[in-house]
Amino acid sequence: MTSPRPLIVALPLDQETEDILAEALDLGRLLARPLVVVHALGDRALEHERGFEKRAERAREKLEPHLQRLRSGGLTVTEEIAAGPAADLVIRAVHRLGAELVVMGGGKPATVRRWLVGSVAEAVVRRATVPVWIARGGPLGGRPVLCPVDLTPQSRLGLRAGLRVARLFRAPLRVMTVVSDDGPLTADEAHEGVGALLASQDTEGVAVDVEVLNSSRAGERLHPGGLRHRPREAGPRGRSARMPGDRGDDSRPHRGPLIA
Repeated sequence: MTSPRPLIVALPLDQETEDILAEALDLGRLLARPLVVVHALGDRALEHERGFEKRAERAREKLEPHLQRLRSGGLTVTEEIAAGPAADLVIRAVHRLGAELVVMGGGKPATVRRWLVGSVAEAVVRRATVPVWIARGGPLGGRPVLCPVDLTPQSRLGLRAGLRVARLFRAPLRVMTVVSDDGPLTADEAHEGVGALLASQDTEGVAVDVEVLNSSRAGERLHPGGLRHRPREAGPRGRSARMPGDRGDDSRPHRGPLIA
């Protein structure tokens, strides 16, 4: 019997720790997967092995209460502590362990609108070959999954991932695209384009809503106060999107929207 693929949890021990832990716990239970908590220690020039061991031991002591909280939730949890850039450690762990998903924080709130440019999260999203779940706090259920598309061929990957997330959380899916007054498409043409994208996917069992916005309103709609969870589909263009927990049309009516 094949062992379940783990979820990698990048835990920095900062202001985002609680959000990351809460969502890692929920996702681990929902997907029935073990967790591997990765913690990066910064490099220090000319550091002897003994010095690193002391730093690693201090980090392990700080991590232990958090690991115990996850274990108390019924999950199998191991930890990896190493020196080096956090993004490098996460990506190496993904490849070495055959991980299914990365769970991590996204940086300070001020960076969200620019999609975390220059952050560890952006580096992981760009390089990962598995989906990356950005923890933003709040419950995982109760809101629709929001899936923005730009009608390019790559939109199929994001839409496929959005449908799988909607099935996973038994949530409705809201597919959104944006047009501009001087753009190549009218609102009606964009709506038809989204319809064609949806026709190419298996939407059975998922309640789908389509929204076409003018660019003058898009920023306002894209940043509602309740928008918290952003699963990002990573990997080379053209690769099939794979989301954990894909259960076909195992979908039930869901009360209220989840936004992911």
